[in-house]
Amino acid sequence: MIIEAFPYTLELALLAALFALVLGLGTAIIAAITITSDSSTLQTHALFKDLHPTASHFDTLTMLVAGVIFIWICNRKYHFWGKICLWKKIQKESNEM
Repeated sequence: MIIEAFPYTLELALLAALFALVLGLGTAIIAAITITSDSSTLQTHALFKDLHPTASHFDTLTMLVAGVIFIWICNRKYHFWGKICLWKKIQKESNEM
């Protein structure tokens, strides 16, 4: 039944997966070619080298603040915060028309 409604579902899913794989591989290759550091996992002969790679508590704080702001913006747009409950039983929604 669902195959009749969406005849190209599998093909589109495989095409999307292939696209994601190629895009991820492409960005990884571009990153490996452009910049490297002594602490990177993949050591390449890159165009640029980061001589002093550091991570500080400021980086963690920045990501935390950015995550909170992102969740706040998404909640204002989509109003999903009241719909999330981890301890409630999941019930099937009825789509009666």
